[in-house]
Amino acid sequence: MNSLRISPSLVLLGLVGLAACATGPRDSAPTVVPDQPKPAPVTSKPVEDPPEAPHRAAINPAALTPYSEDQAPQLISRFSSRLDEVEAFRKLAAEAAAANPDCQLISMVEVASTSSNDELRFWVECSDINGDPVRYNFSEADLKPPAG
Repeated sequence: MNSLRISPSLVLLGLVGLAACATGPRDSAPTVVPDQPKPAPVTSKPVEDPPEAPHRAAINPAALTPYSEDQAPQLISRFSSRLDEVEAFRKLAAEAAAANPDCQLISMVEVASTSSNDELRFWVECSDINGDPVRYNFSEADLKPPAG
């Protein structure tokens, strides 16, 4: 039987070669780049319905035609000292009634026959959503802004 004999120098040469392969040139490790901060997610606010506009009934311009001597002589005579106030309060009464959701169209705004020079009273007639008449009554005190 033949035996194979390996010289120690050959073994050493083989080990050096293996070591060179194992420790051969290495690729440098890739540079680690930290993750860039991500922008915060955009969150939208819940969609809010715009606030409803307050109700305001339409006012027929004829409803606020100023009183005249030829059409209402007794009324003009009765409230002559406060006629400017009567007209101003008529407008305030119309606005107060127009804010009521039951009122859709104001057709008349009048000083009430129960008025006195000391305490004016007014009535406003308007139509509701069905066209039926609705009447609102106001005193002078109801229409004055609170004293502050």
